[in-house]
Amino acid sequence: MRTEFRKNIAAFLGIVYCILSLFVIFAEYEKDIRIISYTKPFLIPVLGVLYVVMSKKVNWIYLSALLFIWMANLFFINQTPEFIFKGTASYLVFWIFIIYLILVNTSFPNKVSFLIAVIPFSFIYCCVFQLVYENIETGVYFFFINGAFMIFMGAYSLANYFIDSNRTNTYFLICALFFTFIQFLVSIDLYYVSIKLFRPIAMLLFVTAQFFLLKTMLLFENKALGKERG
Repeated sequence: MRTEFRKNIAAFLGIVYCILSLFVIFAEYEKDIRIISYTKPFLIPVLGVLYVVMSKKVNWIYLSALLFIWMANLFFINQTPEFIFKGTASYLVFWIFIIYLILVNTSFPNKVSFLIAVIPFSFIYCCVFQLVYENIETGVYFFFINGAFMIFMGAYSLANYFIDSNRTNTYFLICALFFTFIQFLVSIDLYYVSIKLFRPIAMLLFVTAQFFLLKTMLLFENKALGKERG
């Protein structure tokens, strides 16, 4: 009975997350700050509650990561240099937590595969930097650090996927690709040229990537619990 109740709550929260996501994507397209302010702050909390409901053993590091990405979302609502700086800093802390969890729960891939996988992600970031470097100003250091994290995560996920294309590595690769594309779109939108579709596409990728990241964390948890029982 309790398991059925948790499934129903999880299904309800999943629907709420999807509805909120659609509102935020629409608001980003219309650039309606009022709707964004009323909906975007609730996205990550709903995802966090969904994780707690679905989890058999809550990972507090993951919840801490969600806290920082939630803060980043709040800061990014205000498109001023000060708030963009704070949002980028919070986003960086989010990635520090996530990469730690990835390294703890997976094996490092073959070095040759990893170095080959670094090439496409490095190429993407070099192209983006060529377009935006004149306008980044004080955020250049965060751009490089976030870029380094994303290149590492992208190469790590791609190399692991080539070695073993299981469900966990597939979900993780989807996350890495989506987050890389988000960084590309947001950087171009902020520092080079703003196109109306960039923000809603970035938000669609963001909510999808966060959901797959949650699924990845649950798979890590199930794997760890299986080892404990074994």
